[in-house]
Amino acid sequence: LVSEDQTDPASFATINNKLVYRAYESLSGYELYEYDGSNTPSLVLDIYTGNANGYPNLFTLNNGVLYFSAEDDALGNELFQ
Repeated sequence: LVSEDQTDPASFATINNKLVYRAYESLSGYELYEYDGSNTPSLVLDIYTGNANGYPNLFTLNNGVLYFSAEDDALGNELFQ
C-alpha cells in the first residue's frame, strides 16, 4: 500500500473511493496521504510545512466530508476538513 518512502501508516478512512491515511516520509514528516487502489499513494497536503509533523488523526466522515485534527505551523492543533 504505502510507497517505499512511507512508514508507519495509521488513522485510515475511505472517501470518494480513496483510502486516506497518515504516514511518515522523511521530507514531509507525518502528513495526510491518499491511495486510489492502483496508483502510487500521494501526499494530499503538507499540513505542517517542511519535515515537521502535521500528524493528522481522528478521521471522521460526515455527509461525504472528511474532518480530522492536525497541527500546522500557524495555529497549532486545529480541525481540518
